[in-house]
Amino acid sequence: MTLLHEDRGQAESRVCYDIDGSRWGPLPGGGGSWSVLRRSADRKALSAMVRLDSGFLTTIQIHAEDLPTIGYVLEGVLEFGGKRCGRGAMVALRPGAGDGVDSIAVGSRDGATVVVIRRPDRGGCPGLVDHSETVLVATPEDMPVVESVVAGKKTGITRRVMWVDSTGGGDIRELAVPPGFVGAGRGHHPCGEEILCLDGAITADEEHELTRGWYLYNPAQYVHGGHEFSERGAVLLEWHDAAWDLVLEPG
Repeated sequence: MTLLHEDRGQAESRVCYDIDGSRWGPLPGGGGSWSVLRRSADRKALSAMVRLDSGFLTTIQIHAEDLPTIGYVLEGVLEFGGKRCGRGAMVALRPGAGDGVDSIAVGSRDGATVVVIRRPDRGGCPGLVDHSETVLVATPEDMPVVESVVAGKKTGITRRVMWVDSTGGGDIRELAVPPGFVGAGRGHHPCGEEILCLDGAITADEEHELTRGWYLYNPAQYVHGGHEFSERGAVLLEWHDAAWDLVLEPG
């Protein structure tokens, strides 16, 4: 694992690394492997990359007090009770409206690679009508495309917001960064920001470039962005633990 930056003066550190070269371990319960990307203060996994073996099959029990879990399929196909979810699909598992337990069968005939993200509250997909489903499946085509604006200026980046938390404003979004993109300058976010590069390449600082399979975490309030650009464009999956904003540094 290559560490991009570590600031001992704050509770969390900024990190950037190639997930393939990081530590992988057996998936709890078997049937694959995983690499935890970020943990909470009590050491629970908040996000992880998961590789499921061919023939993977399990049953997930969702209790009323559980937090929603989001899966974004990177490769392969997942099956949820007859629903097939291919590359680019988002699957949200969330407690039902009652106080019982929902049992969900999950399988993958030929294996799959999935980003798994734990959310702080129920939330939903802004591109779909919410019918309080326990299993909510969405594709990128379900999401409206919006051009990103920072400090009143268009950035050229387009985004599809795939998930929005019920409170706090955190979200999960897919971003398309155009060739020739140059960042707005040094600034910080009021939220924690996690980024996975799905395709293309984009620089994170003067020395490091995110390419496919690289992960970046910027803690809230961490000043960064003085050397962000992309020559050939990139596709990113990005998620936040509160409402995202970019507060530019003076000057």
